[in-house]
Amino acid sequence: MIKKVEVLVTMEGSKLLISSYKDKYLAVYYKGDKAYDIEVLDKDVRMLDSIHISKVGNIVDNISAAFLDIVSPSIKDERLKAYYSLTDNKRHIFTDFSEHDRFKQNDEILVQITKEAAKGKACIASSNISLSGVYTVLSLGQGKITFSSKIDDKAWKEEIKAEIEGYLDKDFNLVLRTNSYKVKNELIQKELLLLSEEMKKLLEKARHTKAPALIKLSDKEYINLLKQYLNGELKEIITDIDEVFEDISAYLKDSDKSKIPSCRLYKDELLPLNKLYALDSLIEGVKQRKVWLKNGAYIVMDYTEAMTVIDVNTGKTDINKSAQETVYYTNLEAAKEIARQLRLRNISGIVIIDFIDMKSKELRDKLFNKLNKELKEDKVRARAIDYTALNLVELTRQKIKKPLYEVL
Repeated sequence: MIKKVEVLVTMEGSKLLISSYKDKYLAVYYKGDKAYDIEVLDKDVRMLDSIHISKVGNIVDNISAAFLDIVSPSIKDERLKAYYSLTDNKRHIFTDFSEHDRFKQNDEILVQITKEAAKGKACIASSNISLSGVYTVLSLGQGKITFSSKIDDKAWKEEIKAEIEGYLDKDFNLVLRTNSYKVKNELIQKELLLLSEEMKKLLEKARHTKAPALIKLSDKEYINLLKQYLNGELKEIITDIDEVFEDISAYLKDSDKSKIPSCRLYKDELLPLNKLYALDSLIEGVKQRKVWLKNGAYIVMDYTEAMTVIDVNTGKTDINKSAQETVYYTNLEAAKEIARQLRLRNISGIVIIDFIDMKSKELRDKLFNKLNKELKEDKVRARAIDYTALNLVELTRQKIKKPLYEVL
């Protein structure tokens, strides 16, 4: 049994906590004693990212799409429909790997699911087949190497590209993820070779498999999530779920990665893990409009269909209107908390921030740069755009999943 004190000792490092919450799993990423990311994970086998040999069913010309027959990854012998856009998928991967004069009913093609079924709509399939590792994403292509938009070190990109291009098959493309930056070249090369071998086996299996058939299950959602944090900063993974502990331990053991975090199974009937970390209070907190800052000021977050609007208020802070420096430091604290709240709540799209007014352009520029610096820590692409004519800050954050208020 892991004692409470053993967990609390690690509060200074970063850690990933995975525990049950209602009928799902909840994953929370902490830096020190503060939560920064909350992910709601399905316990069930996912359709997303699974790879199928599908049979072409109805082709609907007026919407330029086809409906494919695929099989369920979770229910034996159950057949499902997948939506396949003929506008987005110009190149079809036929299982005989030969050129076809036209795309027609009963053709057998290789696809990957890119969006789960929702609200009565079929899941969405794509001909862009890819395999993800910790450092790279391998897909079918023409030997092209690209980089995460978060990596802006041109010298490093040129160096690593020269090092690994000889290892990349001419029929594959490679994207280097943010986690790849500054890691040992050997780790990237090894992962590239492993993913290439897996892709070749998958394509060979597709050649000899009759449609419809599932040829690759997606990784469990917590394994996919873990890949995003294996950048050397994560020190510990804590879970009270036996299956999660076993799967993560096996994944880490079988992977050759630098700075692997420890993984521990927490068991204490008197103080469950979700009580130890007060997960209920954390969830309730991120549902509130108002967020208090340390100095007595607060921010208010409101969601509309078009955008999220955030207002920074002085609150209980004793600020003299002429004390621009005090206003500036309040705005700095607000900027840091806003970046954190966007991550916690998984807010995406357009965000408008009304900071406390500052007359100094120099201080406004410093605040803007601070906000962008905080946004760069986000694993989702986010950036501040500019001040509007009314001195409001506009930023955007990429949509990956639904916001937390829609999920919980």
